[in-house]
Amino acid sequence: MKRNRRLFALIFLALLLPVAASAQASGTPAPDPTVKDPKSMGQVAQQWWSFAGAGDRESTSQANIQYFIQYLFGDHWQIGMTPNILIDWKADQDNRFTVPVGLGIGKLVMIGPLPVKFTAEVDYMVVRQDEFGQHWGARFQIIPVLPALFKDTLF
Repeated sequence: MKRNRRLFALIFLALLLPVAASAQASGTPAPDPTVKDPKSMGQVAQQWWSFAGAGDRESTSQANIQYFIQYLFGDHWQIGMTPNILIDWKADQDNRFTVPVGLGIGKLVMIGPLPVKFTAEVDYMVVRQDEFGQHWGARFQIIPVLPALFKDTLF
């Protein structure tokens, strides 16, 4: 299989919709500019700001940075990590960040004609919020790999 070695950034817009049922949640929609570099090392960075919603709720300014480091073995196995750094820009300086490190394993298998990737990962939060910050996290994923929508590169 020939791999294209050109690197590019993909920028797209996502939108968080207000589905919160409690007053502690932001309850306001926020745009999400995302940058992704598709290779075995990289990051996906998102920043969310409030721009509408109920006036009695506090505004939102949060970031989520998912960095990923993956090493691919033969027979479609992979090892690496894909933790999410969480930043609450409205929190106190010493209570703003959650920074995890982790280790995970994955395997790509064929289910009929469809390739499906199964992954499992455990993360430890080396930096976390004081009062309600999590200490450990676990992630299990089942990811169907769909055919490319575009046969050639876009850029």
